[in-house]
Amino acid sequence: MRLLHELLNDESGLVLSAETALLGTVGVLGATVGVHSLATSVNEELKDVAYAYRSLDQSYHYSGHYSCCAHVAGSSFTQEPVEESIQKLKKVERRVERGLDPEPQQVRKHHDKEWKKNKDKKDRKDKKPRDEA
Repeated sequence: MRLLHELLNDESGLVLSAETALLGTVGVLGATVGVHSLATSVNEELKDVAYAYRSLDQSYHYSGHYSCCAHVAGSSFTQEPVEESIQKLKKVERRVERGLDPEPQQVRKHHDKEWKKNKDKKDRKDKKPRDEA
């Protein structure tokens, strides 16, 4: 009985468990804040990389090749001005930050219609019988 009475009055373990709970709470809160700041900084760096890639001029022009027996068509692509495309990227970024869809519905519907129209053309072309010589 005396041993039980001593164990009930012993408070040395109470301080230790309170310290452990406090340190655990502070550790979890610190880790949460650290992970959030890490995610934010990684996101900012990736945005900087996207803007840097967009600043590269990707325009090209190839005139093709002509000879007596062969002809290879040329090709070209002219990139829109960097300022315009960066403004578009910032517009998308603002939409995402507000929690909206990055691509407005009208644009998506237009792309879906175009995709379906091109797919239908391709399907009709594939179904046409080929002339055999």
